[in-house]
Amino acid sequence: MEDIQELLSYSAGIIDGEDWIGMGNHRSVGITVRMTEDAGITVLKQVFGGTINIQTYKNPNYSDIYNWRLFARKDVTRCLQLLNTRCRVKAPQVSLALEYLSTMKWHENDPELRNTFYLRFKKLNQTGKNNDP
Repeated sequence: MEDIQELLSYSAGIIDGEDWIGMGNHRSVGITVRMTEDAGITVLKQVFGGTINIQTYKNPNYSDIYNWRLFARKDVTRCLQLLNTRCRVKAPQVSLALEYLSTMKWHENDPELRNTFYLRFKKLNQTGKNNDP
């Protein structure tokens, strides 16, 4: 069996390069990784749980895409706490997600606060050359 520290470092590298950390439906924080190879995805599932789905294409020129998703609150919290000091590229998203998870309890219904977090995630996850509002 591999050393847990090595697996966590490997997982952080995958998440830094291939993932999305954000809010779904303005309620839950989740992590998604999409890759055309399943080795990294398999490690993430073994270490943190979650689900793996395979997106296939009829066109033979397209590769299958392996999707790993982690949305259970306790699993996301545990994953981000373990990777908090290891992620570099996604450090802002990790910090924001941990802030959200410690601020908002699952039963709270504060739409304004949730929307504030949602907009902060949206800004962090923007793509393209001009990410300014």
